[in-house]
Amino acid sequence: MIVCDTGPLVSAALADDDHQHTCVELFTGLHLAGRELLVPSTVVAEVGYLLAREAGAEVEAMFLGSIADGDFRSVDLIPEDFRRAADLVRRPSARHDRRDGDRADRETRTD
Repeated sequence: MIVCDTGPLVSAALADDDHQHTCVELFTGLHLAGRELLVPSTVVAEVGYLLAREAGAEVEAMFLGSIADGDFRSVDLIPEDFRRAADLVRRPSARHDRRDGDRADRETRTD
């Protein structure tokens, strides 16, 4: 089984994305190989939001339909997943990287 994240799913769905072809080939190959493609419910929500924003409701609906049709399987997170996420967020390198990104955003903002 393969756990899918937001970026490749969004890229596969957006025709003007630089990585669209690569992502479509990846998912097609995994599907043809019989690999189960899991999408955490949190990722389903994020992908849906981004597709609606970037491409409209019809593209979002097509993504949701692919889950309903069994191309992907939505899975719920369990408490241990959140515990692991909390551990990762507490890592000094994660805190440092996030602060640097926030600072860079503030410094380059023009509004």
